[in-house]
Amino acid sequence: MGKADSLRLLLGSEDKKNPYTDQELAQKLAISRGEATLLRQRMKIPDSRERRRPVLCEAIRQIMDSDPYLAKRTVTEKLRQMGFAVSRFTTEQLLQNDTYRQSPEAAVPPGIQQPVAEYGGKEITGMAFGHLIGQKGSLFPAIEQAKAAILYPPKGLHTLLFGATGVGKSDLAEAMYRFAVETGRLNATAPFVMFNCADYADNPQLLLSQLCGHVQGAFTGAERPKEGLIEKANEGILFLDEIHRLPPEGQEILFYLIDKGRFRRLGETESLRQASVMLIMATTELPSASLLATFRRRVPMVIELPSLQERPLSERLLLIHHFLRHEAQRTGNTLAIDADAVRALLLYDCTGNVGQLSADIQVACARGFLNLITGGNRNISITVADLPAHARRGLLKVRHQKDKLDKLRVTGYEIAPGKDNMVYMDELYTWPREIYSYIEERYGELSRQKFSQKELNRIIGAELEDKLRQWIKRADETAELVNKADLYKVVGRPIVDIVESMLERAESMLGHANERIVVGLSIHLTETLKRLKQNKAIMNPHLEKTKHEYAREFAIAQDMAECFARHTGIRLPEEEIGFITLYLTMYCRQDNEGRVGILVLSHGHVAAGMAEVANRLLGVNHAKAVEMSLDESPETALERTVELVMQIDEGKGVLFLVDMGSLADFSTRITELTGIPVRSVGPVYTMMVIEAVRRALLPEASLTELADSIGQSCIGMTSVKQELLHNPSGKPVILSVCITGQGAALQLQKELERKLGQAGGVEIICLGLADRQSFTQQVRQIMSTRTVQAVVGTLDPHIPGVPFITVEQVLSNNLPSVFKPMAYKPASLQDIIKEELIFFPNQEASKPQIIELLAESLISRNLVKPQFAADVMKRELIGVPVLSLRVAIPHGEDPRYIQQTSAALAVFPEAVPWGENYRVNIVCMLAVTADGKEIVQDLGERLTNDDLVERLLGTQSAMEVREVLLQDL
Repeated sequence: MGKADSLRLLLGSEDKKNPYTDQELAQKLAISRGEATLLRQRMKIPDSRERRRPVLCEAIRQIMDSDPYLAKRTVTEKLRQMGFAVSRFTTEQLLQNDTYRQSPEAAVPPGIQQPVAEYGGKEITGMAFGHLIGQKGSLFPAIEQAKAAILYPPKGLHTLLFGATGVGKSDLAEAMYRFAVETGRLNATAPFVMFNCADYADNPQLLLSQLCGHVQGAFTGAERPKEGLIEKANEGILFLDEIHRLPPEGQEILFYLIDKGRFRRLGETESLRQASVMLIMATTELPSASLLATFRRRVPMVIELPSLQERPLSERLLLIHHFLRHEAQRTGNTLAIDADAVRALLLYDCTGNVGQLSADIQVACARGFLNLITGGNRNISITVADLPAHARRGLLKVRHQKDKLDKLRVTGYEIAPGKDNMVYMDELYTWPREIYSYIEERYGELSRQKFSQKELNRIIGAELEDKLRQWIKRADETAELVNKADLYKVVGRPIVDIVESMLERAESMLGHANERIVVGLSIHLTETLKRLKQNKAIMNPHLEKTKHEYAREFAIAQDMAECFARHTGIRLPEEEIGFITLYLTMYCRQDNEGRVGILVLSHGHVAAGMAEVANRLLGVNHAKAVEMSLDESPETALERTVELVMQIDEGKGVLFLVDMGSLADFSTRITELTGIPVRSVGPVYTMMVIEAVRRALLPEASLTELADSIGQSCIGMTSVKQELLHNPSGKPVILSVCITGQGAALQLQKELERKLGQAGGVEIICLGLADRQSFTQQVRQIMSTRTVQAVVGTLDPHIPGVPFITVEQVLSNNLPSVFKPMAYKPASLQDIIKEELIFFPNQEASKPQIIELLAESLISRNLVKPQFAADVMKRELIGVPVLSLRVAIPHGEDPRYIQQTSAALAVFPEAVPWGENYRVNIVCMLAVTADGKEIVQDLGERLTNDDLVERLLGTQSAMEVREVLLQDL
């Protein structure tokens, strides 16, 4: 059978509610995704979304006809209950402008028959498995096997469920029973009997009695006959958990029951009893190691369930939501959980799987409930501190899982009992409240990176627009945003009333203002009033662009500001009017396209490093990478690239930054396969990636403009192949570059020779840029035999992989380490052990007070950023870091908050409480940069020396502490 015929056969039997994606088709046909897409297109078969669209529209029509005022979230939930694996976004798209009414009939591709899945004349809906999270994901293969086991004629297949403790074997067994009833395989009154073989594992005779029953006098104490579980489960299902605890004689009894449908009660010798029972058994042990071979051969269906670790984070998040809803319902209280607690639950090592996750959430809710009872809180509030200690450690993995968490949009939640929806409190309240602090922090970061004022304003302005657009999207996705009563509690009724009066002035543009803009402006203006009363400056890098590009909205915002002044007596500055304009603009223009995607592609392990540098410098996560190993085929790399392009495309296409060879040809092929516009530019180098990401963040950037501008920035170097750019064995050289290669280049050469002397034997060569061909040939020749350490000059020639240093840096002696190989000296203990950072606090000081004292001493000397203190406290919640029973070493986890390797110490002659199980004498707060390994090891070696610690406890001044710690150095 050809591939085309196989494809028709597959599509003819697919679930019309959830058609096969191209990836699923590729897996079933054992071909690449790209080949599957091309085959489907050649056969003029629509993609999975279009094939599902008519069926989905019909379902939405039925739902909306029954109740036209249902919320989008509720419609989505009903669709999922009907068996559609559908997102709320898809539902919203079809509900918009009654789109779902525009496709009355399904468009069936030529040659494809739409199947009707039936059993005994009834359509199989599979609703019995609908409550299982992951039914269309990680549990899909297991559920399909389970359905097959139930439906197999004449009376189903005996089944063994295999998986670690807590994966959900019991839940699946119960769902199989409901499915058997739902399909008519079992009568609605058929029994479902559960038994855990471990309960009587220490008494085999009693266990067999429970299973088979016994006759009177079968053993001591058997005073009357007893019916066993097999008889109770007759004409139904018997579920035996932990079947590996059943002794061999018990397995033989089941073996006979499976083979003959007969068994004997314990103590019976002659008569045999008849039973028609389907067995579902579960075990955590390998069947081959724990069950008799003769018994295993009689159980044809073995279903293995994945561990929680093997399931995607998206399913784990749904499980967390489910358990939180359950606890809110059980307690009858609104339950709020903060974002860090959700992240910890998502990432910690949950060895007990779904069962343990449920138990750990119950523990956290119990602690929150205790706080509600004893502290007078109105709701159950869960933070990281309420989680079990092992669950808190999940926060240690946040940095390594940032991409996955960003895709899930992890935030805090508030769940009311009896309601399915969750209010995303963090994003609804936090972003409008933190606009000012965000601007100040980003302004500081970008200023240190030497961005011009104009570039700085453009970057932050674009980020503000993007973040506000995301906030509005999140608000739209929340069915019940925030009611007035809740908003009054947060900001007070007067400010809400003022905002609504202001928005009446904007009716010509907004029409009737809904809750999302009322919430955003109310919270934002509350923070504005606080700031103005404290005489803090209001900084708005977006102001000039706002006034120029959104003149109409700015005029309306000025009118709104006049309304604000009449109510409050406070005149808002022009910068603040710019923020009001931004809210109005984003509210009205929320359907703007996204940004151009950036994808770095390389042979070998190069691309990921360049993408990471660009993302960290610009404080974003926009650049992605594909690295093609030397033994990987171009087709495999193409398939991986297609997947990533489809993920990162935001509607404007994707720019490829490639190094060489076959990767440069990917863009055209991917556009043909996916329809997504893709352009390639190369050869790539780090500065090119940084510039591409910076420009892609600007809202007006287009793919064509970005590709052309980035490509033109490589002055004469596009013909230089990447493989010629590095010759590690060659002698080091620095290129001094100006337009002609004379004047400025010669002066720079002399200045560098004076500053560097003979350090490292680096030769300085002058080159001119004016003659493109000559310059390219000279660079190629030099790089074929030498190692170019850097380029210095008035213009950056953008040589791939070579750093560029400006004239100003040379003249101001601000040279990077590549220029000063002999000057670099790592920090030492003598450098960081300073008397002004050594303290003898009061013995009564609490742990938070000690941490605050030490952190503030580092912050006040600009050794760490203000966020360092909170980072330290967050790390303490995860687990108490100690060197010994007498020495604690509080520290942060995020290197972005550390300016310089440093340490602050507190000495206590009498031990003080430090966490639940520790009392310490020395608290050493560490702030260590990436090059601080030697510092940590040297200091750790000294602070674990009992004799030295004893001497420290006998000191009476900071000078003595320093002398003891630095002795023998």
